Amino acid sequence: MFSLKRKRSKPGGAPKLTIQRHVPLWLRALGWTVAVLIGGGGAILIWQQTFGKGMAQREALVLESTQLRERLASVEQERVRLQALADSAESKLKVERTTQQDLAAQLRNVEADNAKLKTELAYLESLLPASAGATSMAIRRFQVEKDKVPNQWLLKALLVQADKTEKDFNGTLQVVVSGTQAGKPVTFTWPEMTKEVGKEESKAALSKAKLSFKRTQRVEENISTPAEMQVKSMQLRVLEQGSVRAQQSVTF
Repeated sequence: MFSLKRKRSKPGGAPKLTIQRHVPLWLRALGWTVAVLIGGGGAILIWQQTFGKGMAQREALVLESTQLRERLASVEQERVRLQALADSAESKLKVERTTQQDLAAQLRNVEADNAKLKTELAYLESLLPASAGATSMAIRRFQVEKDKVPNQWLLKALLVQADKTEKDFNGTLQVVVSGTQAGKPVTFTWPEMTKEVGKEESKAALSKAKLSFKRTQRVEENISTPAEMQVKSMQLRVLEQGSVRAQQSVTF
């Protein structure tokens, strides 16, 4: 729609007419609404492009972080398992090393004792030549130790045979215990004294008293004496067919 308006001219001049275009109010409101919608859509598009992309990146980072945490937990569990296996293997290795060292030390001690015995045997054989028709026997390092248990004694000795014929020596041990009992001198012999204790003890003592060896024999025996006896001396004897081949005494 159009409208005519008269416009005054300068004094003395004729008036002028102008033509103005008339826009309805509803059409203006519609234009404003369209403009607002276009502006809002652009703002939303800009927000989505700016902030939407950031949110997507954040979600991706959160997902990746979660996956890394899960992998780290799995790796940590595997590390703990492998560390436990390593500790167990190390412990077993230490035990094996300790056992091996102990066995090596025992072997060295045995070898040292063996070498010492061989040296002693060679020396004793040189001092004790064999006599015709009989064996040569000697008692070395005879010791008697009193046990912590009353009336118990530990006897130690080394028996050496120097027989060039390489025959085995077969005989028996005998211990003669001398002392006093009720103020009177008494003498007991082992293993005969065990007959008073009991048959089983007597049989065991008689078995221990038997000797059968070729070169050397270590002796280590426990014997008991009567509780009321005051022991003055002990004599260790080596018998062969009832005859004394060697003897040695210890006095207290």
